[in-house]
Amino acid sequence: METTENLKFDKTKTAEAVVDGLQAAAYTGIQRPYEAIKQASHNIFHVDLPDSHIVQAPPKVSDNSAAGVAESIGTAVGMMPWIYASHKIVGSFASELGFSAEKALMSKSLSITRAGFTGATYSALFQPAQGKGNYFEEKAQDAGIAFATFATGAGINAAVKPLFGTFETRAANVGLSSSIGAISGVGAGVVNAELNNLSGREHVSPLRAGIEFGILGGAFGAKLAGETKTIGKQEMSSNELDERDIFGERPEKLLTNLDAIKSRYGENSPEHADYLIRIGDAHMTQGSLSNPSAQASYEQALKIFSDSGQSNAQMGKVYDKLANVKESSDDTRGAVADLARAIELWQTDQTNPDFVKSDYFVRREQDLRRLQGVNQIRFGRSSAMEQE
Repeated sequence: METTENLKFDKTKTAEAVVDGLQAAAYTGIQRPYEAIKQASHNIFHVDLPDSHIVQAPPKVSDNSAAGVAESIGTAVGMMPWIYASHKIVGSFASELGFSAEKALMSKSLSITRAGFTGATYSALFQPAQGKGNYFEEKAQDAGIAFATFATGAGINAAVKPLFGTFETRAANVGLSSSIGAISGVGAGVVNAELNNLSGREHVSPLRAGIEFGILGGAFGAKLAGETKTIGKQEMSSNELDERDIFGERPEKLLTNLDAIKSRYGENSPEHADYLIRIGDAHMTQGSLSNPSAQASYEQALKIFSDSGQSNAQMGKVYDKLANVKESSDDTRGAVADLARAIELWQTDQTNPDFVKSDYFVRREQDLRRLQGVNQIRFGRSSAMEQE
């Protein structure tokens, strides 16, 4: 039978663990980002900000103690807002980096890359350099470790989640997504600890790192489970997006819903055309850009857009996709014709005249000139002139 003295001791230890956890959250969420800003100001702008010990580092405790677990939880809580901010920052530059939200949702390899950049951004902006050497070298190494950590977590999630499918209720899917996110996070945390230890930095406990990233993975898994994204005009829940394999959406899965889309919106509807584009994209992300099924889906969508008088921007998007498919199948003549048509439609589009100033438009103009040069070499000058 426990004595009153033992009960009092247990309560004291619990209270101390809670305090340590709160201190860890404040230290990670406030002090460390300030130290990162202070380092950057000194090394990049040569401006020294004042030393400010807003929050002291939590005490060193045993990893498997109540205080150790509480500090791991607190550290994860302190990281959350800054990781979310990093996710938003990466999202704002995603199109320029080549993995926009639409592309990342269509391809798991791109979603893994995007997660990696989120981790690298978090490390670069909101974490001080871990080593004592050259600031820029240390920050680059830290960002690389963070990239590998977050990409590992996303990769585990991408591989495991399709094995479980989805449930009928939102609550069950949130629970499933959170659980898988936590498992993925634990794996990412262990990788993070081992990479830091191999780099010769201060020892990082795999147990502590696993707990921290497991909590982060579980929290973000729950958050993302109920979110919806729009591909074209089709709103997709996160659970629908998980009906994919490691390379992206499965065309055969999408094809099972094609008749329902046609019945619901009409065979000549923009919604049907958008869904055909999704099917074409799915064929492309399955590893074969030259897949004739992708070309057939795009051409069918293009016919619907043309017959229904859709905007130049929409038709230009489809011609652009067709150009990619044909180039990958070595039909450079067809690629030039479709890409030239896409550029022409974009130039005459009145709904978004600024698009012609975008980096993407400039790159596609460069691609067109490159392909025309290829055709001139392959087929002679007369063939190239025919396509100008």
